[in-house]
Amino acid sequence: MTYVDRPDAKTRLWLGLAAAAMLLCQPAGIVAVIFVALAMRAEKQDDHADTVAKLRTAKTWTIVGFALGIPATALYIAYVVFVFSQATSSG
Repeated sequence: MTYVDRPDAKTRLWLGLAAAAMLLCQPAGIVAVIFVALAMRAEKQDDHADTVAKLRTAKTWTIVGFALGIPATALYIAYVVFVFSQATSSG
């Protein structure tokens, strides 16, 4: 069995992705981290069905976090660049 095939590897993977989503979109990322933590708890209790359900929900919230966070970050960076270029060009 490879590392990725291990059940705890999937929860760790989604924990990392949820943490990254939390940096981009805090509300969705926090929800994703909470659901990953719930999945880890279910995994320790050997409740496979609950683990899969919680990870599925965490995956959804992680995707939402990235889908909202990446465009928002890009717009913010574009805004800062625009304002900075206007400030330096007007002398």
